[in-house]
Amino acid sequence: MLRAGAWRKSTYSGQEGACLEASWRKSTYSQQEGACLEAALTPAEVLVRDSKDPALPVQQHPATAWRAFLNHLVRLA
Repeated sequence: MLRAGAWRKSTYSGQEGACLEASWRKSTYSQQEGACLEAALTPAEVLVRDSKDPALPVQQHPATAWRAFLNHLVRLA
């Protein structure tokens, strides 16, 4: 598992390629002190972490599974 703030090397970079830090996003509906999840998108996966304790391990989900999850939520609404 990744740690929050951990650097990840792109699968598109070569052996000497540059690394990029994940860009974390939190819902605009979230209150400042709210218990929320933050997500960071990569071409192959979605990273999810707890916004109240970003030092906890990060969950990694394949982008296709995340898309299916969101589609399921839309159908429930």
